Amino acid sequence: MLEPGSILHDRYLLQRSLGQSRGRQVWLAKDQPQGRSVVVKLLTLGGDVQWEALKLFEREAQVLQQLEHPRIPKHRDYFSLDDQILCFGLVQDYIPGHSLKQLLESGKRFKEAEIRRIARELLAILVYLHGLNPPVLHRDIKPSNIILGDDQQLYLIDFGAVQDAAPTEGKTFTVVGTYGYAPIEQYGGRAVPASDLYALGTTLIHLLTGTPPADLPQDETGLKFRQQTNANPGFVRWLERMIQPSLIKRFTSAEESLKALKTGLNQQNTSLQSPESYPTIVRPMGSRIHLKKTPVALQIDIPAIGLPWIDWVKASLLLVVLSPFVMILLLVAFTSPLLLVVWLLVVWVCYAVLFPKFHPVLSISLVIDRKKLTLVYRFSQVAYLQREVSLSLIRNVVHYQNQGEGIVVVQSDRKKYAIGKEYHLSPHEAIWVAREIDQWLRQKE
Repeated sequence: MLEPGSILHDRYLLQRSLGQSRGRQVWLAKDQPQGRSVVVKLLTLGGDVQWEALKLFEREAQVLQQLEHPRIPKHRDYFSLDDQILCFGLVQDYIPGHSLKQLLESGKRFKEAEIRRIARELLAILVYLHGLNPPVLHRDIKPSNIILGDDQQLYLIDFGAVQDAAPTEGKTFTVVGTYGYAPIEQYGGRAVPASDLYALGTTLIHLLTGTPPADLPQDETGLKFRQQTNANPGFVRWLERMIQPSLIKRFTSAEESLKALKTGLNQQNTSLQSPESYPTIVRPMGSRIHLKKTPVALQIDIPAIGLPWIDWVKASLLLVVLSPFVMILLLVAFTSPLLLVVWLLVVWVCYAVLFPKFHPVLSISLVIDRKKLTLVYRFSQVAYLQREVSLSLIRNVVHYQNQGEGIVVVQSDRKKYAIGKEYHLSPHEAIWVAREIDQWLRQKE
């Protein structure tokens, strides 16, 4: 009977149990000669545990010995104990931290930026594994097998279902994987690199929605999760391709998936166009917009447009026509504040009718630092409104055209901030501004 304080293989001092299942135990232990913390996985044969389980256990040990990656716990030892029962042990470095499953169960809700980071880092690990000869397939990617270490790095653990050779025609196989996360071809013993992509995709969807994939609705076209999230529509499409039931429609490699995530498939492809869909954009000639970059901030100032000469003429004619009435109203207004308010309202209505498209005294400044985006609205150089949004809440930056004018939209989890309508941005200016904001945000991810 194993318990804390027991010593295995004359060197591993058991400290506490990390989990157990049929015939298996996982312990946190101290490697006494080395003085390091390790994880000891034990497999005991007998009862319901069959020799096929030992075959998988030995394969895991053999594969781990070959792996050298900073985000995969290093293999340290493999041994057997047969005093009374036949027992095998596998030893790896211990990674202090919590699994993504533990974080979900504790109530953590992952933001889209965090999930995108997890996607990039796990795909980088898969690029390494699938690039080995022969490719190494994990075959059991899920939240419980991904550790967020105390060092804030992600680690892929538990290679108990690993496959390091292509399936052989007519050969028997053991069904491995976890229901909801494993693709259909894996249950037929035909796992390929894209099978790990499917499992990663369902894992990311679990983080995004908070719902295990087995509990999400699905049909012949795959999981239905769009209604469970307000994530960037382009990122949702990227996830949908990750989890396509058909291998033909799924990404074929981790490299392809990672490139798509980084270079724009995760962006919108609607009437709102992504800055990433355009080549390098420079400041348009003659633009009145001022842009300033420093190592810690990006500032974009869009000044008031001012009235063109034709509108100054219209305003002067209006003043001449209305001047007698203005004088009378001013005299009355001094004796009655209410009449003054009415007079100002009349002037404003006249202005709005004659100049419906012009707001010549409105300007805006947009400042992005390491933590937040700030919008400052000014009326004749006097700030009258300020909006702030945390960078972690920003989902997307896009632009579109409306009646020949460019508009930039910064979309957060809670609200959209549209810039351009009152400031008469040209379509080229809108593309440039949107791209500069988008590039700055990507640098800070």
